[in-house]
This record gives sequence, structure tokens and C-alpha cells, in this order.
Amino acid sequence: MFQQKILPSLAYIGGAGELSYWLQLKPIFELYKVNFPQLILRNSALLINENTSKKIDKLGFQIQDFFNDIDTLKKEFIAKNTEDDIDVSIYKNELETTFNKLQELTKNIDATLVNTVGAELQKKFAKH
Repeated sequence: MFQQKILPSLAYIGGAGELSYWLQLKPIFELYKVNFPQLILRNSALLINENTSKKIDKLGFQIQDFFNDIDTLKKEFIAKNTEDDIDVSIYKNELETTFNKLQELTKNIDATLVNTVGAELQKKFAKH
């Protein structure tokens, strides 16, 4: 903000992370009535070597598929490569039961461990 006050610029060109940082500062600029620069996302490119290109082809994907989120890619890959209906909810329930039993066990040893086991359970299922 100090730099913008003494050497004002009309625009800032940066990457996505840098622009996110600038957007966090916008309320402060408004509070102190300092001109906020126009934010512009810089152009970028991705070079893919021959080995990576072969791997993408072997997996049955197109390069533009990798602009989707990782879960979408996983689902597409599974759908292309299996005819089985994969339902992991049974295993998830078994894991929850096991974690609950582990919490009961740890409660008898040290009550503070119960929260640790619960946190681990949450971490495991937060990813999926």
C-alpha cells in the first residue's frame, strides 16, 4: 500500500495467487483512500514434453481434460476403465466403525486421545 501511495500504478499484472493477495488488501486501500490498481491476470502457457503427452494419450485423456478438478478426472478414468459399479460406502462405514472402536479403546487409556482419533477420522473423510 505504501508503494502504491508514493508511486501509484494504474494496473498490476500477476498470477492467480498474486491477484488473490491483492484482493485481500482492497478493503485497506479503501479505508485509507489509496487508489487500488486494476488487476490483470497474466497470460501463461504449459509445455508438455513427449513422454507426458504419451502418458496422457495412454490414459485416454485429452490435454484440456486436465483443466478439470482432480475428482472429475478420477471419475472419468474409472468410468472408462471399468464396467463394475464401484461403491465404497460399505468400506467407509467399516472405517467409521473401526475409528469409533478405536476411540472407545483410547478413552480407557487417555481421554485426550479421543479427540485425536476423531480428528484423524475427519481428515480421512474430508478428502473424499
